[in-house]
Amino acid sequence: MKLFHIDCSGIIKDSDYHQFIESFPTGMQINSYEGSCKFMNKFTREYLGFSLEELNLLGSRYITQDIFHQGEVEQLVGAIKNFHHQNNMNERLTFFQRIKPRKKKFYEWVYINSKLIETPDSIYNDRLLVTCPVSEMAGYSRQISKVLDENQYFKRYFKRYCCLTSREKEIIPLVATGFKNAEIAEALFISKETVNQHRKNINSKLEFKTYYELIKFAETFELL
Repeated sequence: MKLFHIDCSGIIKDSDYHQFIESFPTGMQINSYEGSCKFMNKFTREYLGFSLEELNLLGSRYITQDIFHQGEVEQLVGAIKNFHHQNNMNERLTFFQRIKPRKKKFYEWVYINSKLIETPDSIYNDRLLVTCPVSEMAGYSRQISKVLDENQYFKRYFKRYCCLTSREKEIIPLVATGFKNAEIAEALFISKETVNQHRKNINSKLEFKTYYELIKFAETFELL
């Protein structure tokens, strides 16, 4: 992003930079290597629902709060630490992350683009983040959110998919589209008892309780 071509080392102290960043129409934040937040602009404060003082009280613990999806924290922290250790001022670290603002009930996808900035008083340089909620990305927001959600779903259920036998993968789309046991047996040239046992095995492996869950699974893994 062109924004990263400016000298960001004086954002906190330089009044001109500060005013520019404060009025920026998307999120901007500076985090230390330890994970504490040194600066965030008005957009970020209003979006997250936290003041800088509140985040400072939490320190590095703020990453373990409900604001971040805990299933992604470990991998995210590892990627960020590695980025700091490489210490390449020309590199960018970009990723999508799920965040739950303080006043929201559900997690939302946010796109984050970050770079290291010179930090003379520290062993490791700080990281400047430019963030944008996917919902703000014009007409692409729904498509991006759908792809990200499907990717998370795919990773969550991939191991279960791998546990299915070839016959079970044949039966799932038939069940999902409303076929009865007798109809499945006739279509696959097997007995109703065999179909019943396969369905028990499928239920045990997938642990779904509704047809909607089974249909979503079948669509995601292209069984339909």
